[in-house]
Amino acid sequence: MISIQALRLILDEVERVGNNQGEISVEDCGCILRNTCGLPCAHELVEYVWEDKPIPIDLVDGFWKKLGMEENKKQADEDSDEEVRNRYIPIKADVDKYFDASNKAERILIVKRMREVYVPTTTPLIEPNAPIPTRGHPKVAKTKAY
Repeated sequence: MISIQALRLILDEVERVGNNQGEISVEDCGCILRNTCGLPCAHELVEYVWEDKPIPIDLVDGFWKKLGMEENKKQADEDSDEEVRNRYIPIKADVDKYFDASNKAERILIVKRMREVYVPTTTPLIEPNAPIPTRGHPKVAKTKAY
């Protein structure tokens, strides 16, 4: 999952691509978003936007990736239920259209993935058994010299 704030920043860059009719060179771009935030900048997004391809998650720095689906509390408090529903309706219509155009195997996968979103316990992801030590120098086993 990518944080909501990162998605907003990427959307701003996508709009920048659209405003320039997809003609953004590296020099014109400046790569500010890439260098400061670790997110894809306008010249990197051109190919994905104009060819209607999904943006690879590898272009996003790990800082912006998160494991949960929690909405930013501040944003959730600002939006009314009606505003949220109004954003959901067109998305639902797109999903329904995609579902109707899919074959049986794709439909099964769509249902499975949607269930993982609203029932997180159905995901195949599991938490690691033991915490991984991330501080200090790795411990080396001591051997006795004879």
